Formats: sequence, structure tokens, C-alpha cells
Amino acid sequence: MSTQPLAGPKNGQIAIAGFAYDQIVTAVIFLVALCFVLFVQGAMPFIAAPTLGQALWVAGFGHSFINDSLFSIHAHNFGWPAPAPIAFGLTGAYPTGLFIAAGLNPLDAYSAMAALWLAIAFYGAWRLSQLLGVGPRLAILTALFWMTMPAIWAHAGYSIVSIGMALMPFYFWIALRIIVHPPTGAVSTILLALAYAAVCIISAFTDGYSFIMFAVGAGIIFLTAFICSAPSRKYLFLFVFPVQAVSFGLGYLLYIAYFPNVADNLSSMDFFRGWGADVTFFTIPTQGILWILDALHLSVKRSNHLFFGDSSVWKTTFALPIMIVGLIGWWVSRRATWVATAFLLAGLFGFYMALGPSLKINSVKPIEMQQTKPGQASVLMPVDVAVAPTGSEILSANLPGFNSMRAAYRWSVLGFVCFWALAVLLMVHMNKRRMKIALSGLMVLLLLLNLPHLGRKWDNYRDNRAKFFKLENGIVSQLGRDLPPAEVVAFLPPRNDFLATYLAPRIGIRTFNTGGDKNLHAARLNWPATMRSVSLGAITPDFGLNVLHLLARKEADAVVLPYFDMLKSAHDGHLRQPFEDDLSPVIKELKETGLADVTERDFYAVVRLKPAVAQKDREVSEREVDRKYCKGIVCLKAERFDPGRTLTKVGVVQNGGILSSGKQGYLLFGPYLPLKAGDYVLRLKGTSVSGGSTWVDVVSQKGTKSHGRFALPQATGDGSAILVQAPIRIDDDANDVEVRVGVGEGDKVRLDSYELVPAPYRNSCNGAPCLKAGEFDPAQTLTQVGHFQDGAVLSSGKKGFLIFGPYLPMKAGDYMLTLKGTSASGGSAWADVVSGKSNPKVYGHFSLPETKGDGEAVLLHVPVHIDDNPSDVEIRVFVEPDDKVRLDGYELVPANEKNQ
Repeated sequence: MSTQPLAGPKNGQIAIAGFAYDQIVTAVIFLVALCFVLFVQGAMPFIAAPTLGQALWVAGFGHSFINDSLFSIHAHNFGWPAPAPIAFGLTGAYPTGLFIAAGLNPLDAYSAMAALWLAIAFYGAWRLSQLLGVGPRLAILTALFWMTMPAIWAHAGYSIVSIGMALMPFYFWIALRIIVHPPTGAVSTILLALAYAAVCIISAFTDGYSFIMFAVGAGIIFLTAFICSAPSRKYLFLFVFPVQAVSFGLGYLLYIAYFPNVADNLSSMDFFRGWGADVTFFTIPTQGILWILDALHLSVKRSNHLFFGDSSVWKTTFALPIMIVGLIGWWVSRRATWVATAFLLAGLFGFYMALGPSLKINSVKPIEMQQTKPGQASVLMPVDVAVAPTGSEILSANLPGFNSMRAAYRWSVLGFVCFWALAVLLMVHMNKRRMKIALSGLMVLLLLLNLPHLGRKWDNYRDNRAKFFKLENGIVSQLGRDLPPAEVVAFLPPRNDFLATYLAPRIGIRTFNTGGDKNLHAARLNWPATMRSVSLGAITPDFGLNVLHLLARKEADAVVLPYFDMLKSAHDGHLRQPFEDDLSPVIKELKETGLADVTERDFYAVVRLKPAVAQKDREVSEREVDRKYCKGIVCLKAERFDPGRTLTKVGVVQNGGILSSGKQGYLLFGPYLPLKAGDYVLRLKGTSVSGGSTWVDVVSQKGTKSHGRFALPQATGDGSAILVQAPIRIDDDANDVEVRVGVGEGDKVRLDSYELVPAPYRNSCNGAPCLKAGEFDPAQTLTQVGHFQDGAVLSSGKKGFLIFGPYLPMKAGDYMLTLKGTSASGGSAWADVVSGKSNPKVYGHFSLPETKGDGEAVLLHVPVHIDDNPSDVEIRVFVEPDDKVRLDGYELVPANEKNQ
């Protein structure tokens, strides 16, 4: 092996930048070749786009950057509330944002960005070819060969990953140049060191895979140079090594500072194994990918029905031709330059790591796995399915950077670029003219073997643009009309919401949702607890409650329930409705609460709080939601009693109820749960035949502190009746509240349900206390003989209190009582204002007049004087069996407010 670095075309010197001759012709050939590269890659603004889903994701970040400022590199439209860094591809997102700011639509901006970086990658491959010793024109051919590699264009769906792979020769041009072409002066030394640092930073912020591969490849080249080039060791040790270490270290540290969550969710070795390349993938092409090899019927069909991982593993790893030519190139040039051995070692290491932690030789899923977990349900590969271990697990599991390279097959790109460099060296060191012509023909042949089905591929690129405009003019436009700018919006349930990443900056909203698994993980760390409690991709029993909690707690202005998959729709451009049936019951539930307005569209529903609820303070709104669902720490409820969950000493649990057994003791106790301080209403339903010995109480502190105790009245008949409906006050937050029902010997009692729910909130009337009820909520309204309909309470033909409560404190003063509704009675229906439960003090007693017509009328509008400061004021309306009364609302407000 020679200690010489490189052999030049004629005089042994390295080819330097610039056009040696026929500059115009060479430039034209270069530009034509570049246009062909952009055509193959689909990066042609205003005509086509390389991809759709990932393009929208990258463009979403770029758009959000620009929405903030020209210098922003964090997104503020999604991943709310924390500023969102992009997990990879900052070098793509930022220029995309600049192109958007310049007036391009987001997809054309992405295509322009891709064209820019692909042009730089093509230039880098051209310069590296010349550095290896090829002339300028022939270097265009070798660069074209590299830029048509399937590993590049078949990764277009992964956006910046593809660009990072394309840039590998550009990176290695700088890495090799600093070794074999030492600077001659202080200025050139500084510039070369800065260039190396810049390339490392660009690589780190482009794609982590290509950054690690570049670092490994550059390290192998450096070590080979240090071993083989004795005269250069001092220069290598004192200059190249520090520059290399500082540059890669700086790139890594800057990226970690920007996106600190990169190593939070490391994947299992089964993932590495599933995404490792099968040996047959290197040697036999996959059908439907390469145009000529398909035409020659030399490819085989592969799918995730048989193979682990996803299609990118077997679509991008066919390497047999470049392996053969590269090995020949090493053999021919190994004696002339140590660079050949450096590239060989780096390339072999790349292909070795691409195998993953286990060797696979046409390793397919077991039959049982194919049947029980078909397709994407079994992408991970268990260790027992593999042929043998490769030994790379030691590196992949323990080395920083290596442990993030979960798609192990992508290491093959290091093999591809190094063996491509060996193919270039083959052309350099074959001195005979005829052989050079033959090798040029071979290079053209290899280039042709790289090509996809151009017609089909071009149709796909054009289709990406058509789908973009369909999304832009459809769902984006419609959501823009339903969601005003600057609103905070939650798309529920959250998933890997790629389309939200684009939608939010496009229409100017802010959303918790985001796309990309690393970005989603980072965003969730900063979500409010309500948002984090919503299961990813699942509609759980408390889903509706979570929707309303987000709104009531003022954490979101609106919740969007998308019927479409925001990941798949971003990638294929089609809006399907796979989640509509799952969300329909939730939408019905939200409507029935009476707290939310739901706007239903073809592909989604928008949920907002009703204006009357939204205008209230956060705590008030939240308590109203909790009352509806009887959740949180403001409510106890049992709609039925189950044997395994009901605490009883003398009862028998049967058909959802608790029956007394004739013994004395606790028919019910527990559940020892926390409740906030406040005013509550206790409702107990069932039947009772007792001698006055049956009672119910609410206690805490292990039964030592009583919050209310009431005797159970007689209630017979077949149906369940309200045994107790009474106010309860809890003065301080309690940790172990329980509802107890005691029965005497011989009592016949059946309990069907109970609830301890917050009493209606007192309204504020210009700072003074008052009572108001604009409509009657079944969960909040106390009634003995009424039933509810459209927010009103109607008499049912029975004698008793149509309404009573809510037992709230009032200040002494003059008030006006207004009662609205209709009444048809013989003067027997009446209303009063009282306080005191055992010995009521009456502040006013009024008969309800007859009303005419079907419409709502003012039944009462009378003055009431309260001469003390009662703690439990209630408004009662009493009806007889023949009375027909409907109450639509009431208010007891200070007289001075009513007169204003």
C-alpha cells in the first residue's frame, strides 16, 4: 500500500478548483447534468416536488420560523406552548422559510430548497472527483453517477435525510482536502479550519444519520493517513486532528443545545434488527424500483408481508454493481495511494453496520407472525428469527450517536459513497486510453442501472404538487375559516400529526400537536396536564371530559376532532374519514352536556365552549364541566353498585342496587375520596320502609367530622324515588370523604344510586351576592316533583316542591325576585324565599298568577327584604297535583341593580 495520498491526472498534483480548459463547454455540460439530477430527484419548483408529507412538515417549520421573525429557528405555531426546534433538517427548513417569505408557495419553496442543496451536493461530488484525480468533464459523469444513486432518490420521502445522504461527497471533499492538501499560509489555514467546522455544523443540523457516518468515515480516513503517511504525521496530529475533533464536537454540542431531547427515546435492538439490511438486499434488486433491472427481469418482489422493517430497507440497499467496481478500484489503486484503503475500510464498515445487530440471509417472518401480525404490525425482528449475531450490537447499544441509528440499513450510504470514491479512483489509475474509454462506458452503464422508472417517477413528482393544491384549497382553506389566527387549538386525540405541523403556521393558529416522533415526544414534555392525559390515538371513556377540560381551563380556545388521519393525509394527499364513526358518540355526548357548541364539517368537527360558559372564570367553568361528568375532586357519584367495588356491612348487592338484609349497621360507606371545600348537593335514590331509624350522612376524617346528616323518609312503590336531596357544605378540603347510610333492624331499604355534586355557583351582581338561574340543569337543580325539558322545569302532576335550594349565603339588603315561565293553577302554586333548614325563616311568600299564552312570561317580579346575613338562602316553588307550571329561570338580585 502506497504512502502517497493521491495521484493526479498528469503530474501527480491534486486537481484544483476551476475549469482547466473550455470553460464555457464544461459549464454548459455541468448545468445540463445538474438539470438531469433535479429531474431525477423531482426538485423542480413550479413543476414538481420530490415528496409531499415530509415536504409539508419541513415547510411547516420554515413557515413558522418566518411567522416569528427572519432570524427565528424555533417554531411557535405547533408543539405549543414551548418553542419547537426541528428534530432534523434545520438546514432545509430555514431556507424553505426564506423562499416562502420571498413569495413562493410552501411546496415550491421546499422544492427550491431541495434544488439548492442538491446543486451543492452535485458540486461537492464533482469537486471530490477532481480531488481524487479525475478531470473536470469526467468528474461531471462521476458526480452524475453519485447523484442518481437509489439511496438518494428513493429516500426523497424522508426529505432532509435524502439531502444529507446526497451531501456525503461534499463533506468528504472537505475532510480529505484538509489531509492531502495542507494550507500554505495563515489565511488559508484559518479558512480551511472554518470550512471544516462549517461542514460539520451543516451535517449535524441536516441529518443525524449522515453526520454520524461522516464522522466515522472522516475518522477512518484520518487514522489511515496517520498510519500510512509518516511524513505527514506531525501535521495530522497538530492541525488536522484538533480541527477535526473541535469541528465534530462543535457540531454535536450545538445540535444538542438546540434539540436536547434527541436521545430520550432510544429504540430497542429489535428495531435495529428489523431495519437491518438482509444480505440478499445488497445482491438482488427489488422489483418496481430500478427501470433497466426490472426490464431484464433481474429483480424480485418484496413486501412487509414477508420482511421486517419498512420498504425503504429493501428499496435503497441494492449494492452489487458498485461493490464489484469499488473492489476493483481498490485493487487497482491500492499501491498508488493510501486513500483507496481508507475508503475501502470506511465502506466495508458502513455495509457491515447496515446489516444491523443480526445477520439476515433472506430472513422472512415466521408463518405464525405473518398470520397473527401481518404487514406493519410486525416490523420489529426478534433475535431468534435471525441467522446469527453480527457483533455490531455492542456499538449500537452503547456508543452515543450509534445508539440513535435505529434504521441500521442507512449505514449503507457510508458504504455507497466510499465505494463510489473507489470507482472514481479506478478511472484515475487506469492509464491506458482505451481502458479509460471503457471505464467511462462502464460508468454510464452504472448510471443507467441507477435510474428509476422515469415516466412513473415523474408522474409521482407532478402528482405531489397536484395533491398539495388539493389540500391547500380544501382542508387548509376550510380550517382557516373556522379557526381565527392566534387561537390555541388542540387536535384530539393527538397522534403523529404531520398535517398539523403545516396547517398551524399556514393559517396562523397555535396548536399543541406536531408531527415527527421526536418532535412529538419533546412537545409532550411541555403540554399542560390536561393535554398529556389524552391518550395518543385513542378515544377513552373520559375523552369528552378531557375535551371540555381543555376548553374550561382556558388551555385551548377550540378543539378540533379530525375524522381523517393527519399523518396519512399529509403523505398521500387524500382526506378519508376512518375516525368519524369513533368520534360520532363523542360529538353527541358533548352536545348533550349543554356546555359546548359543536360545528360539524365533512372532515372534522370544531368544539368550543358556549359563550355563556366561556366568559366565566376558569375555576367556574371547570367546576361546571366536573359537575356534568361528576369527575375530578369536586364530585362523588355511583350510578349503580357493583359487588366488587361497593363497601357495605349489612347489605346485599343485587342488580345494581344495595338491599338491606334486616340487620342493623352500615348499608353503605366509603369511598374515602378527596373533595374540595365548597357547597354540594347530596342526592340519594331508592326505596325505604323504616320506622324512622334509617339515615344518611356525609363525613370525613375517618368519620369524626360530619358535614350533614338526614333521616330517610318513607318511599314505597316499584320505582326508584329521591330519598334525600339536601345541601352539604364542606368547609375545608377533605381527603377522605364518605357517604354513609345506616339502617335499623327490620328496615327495608334499597339504594339505587347517590351523588354528591357541587351546588350551583352564586353569580356576582356588581360585586354583590345574588342568585340566578337562566336555565335549569338537571345535574344542578333541586326538585321533588319536577322533570326537565329544554332547560326548564315542568310540574309532573304531583304535590311537592318544583324547585328548592341552592342554599347559598346572601348579605342583608333589598332584593328583587324575578320568576319566569308559565302557570295554569287555581292559585295553589306559590314561591317563597327562605333560609334555615329545620326552622325556615321566610323573607317573602307569593302566589303564582295565571299566565296567558304559550310563551314565556314573568310570573313574579317582587321586592324581597333580607334583614340578616343568612348562610343558606333558597328559592322554593311549590305546586299541587292539578297545577301546570313551567319554570324557565329566576333571579334574586340587589334592588339597586335591577333599577339601573
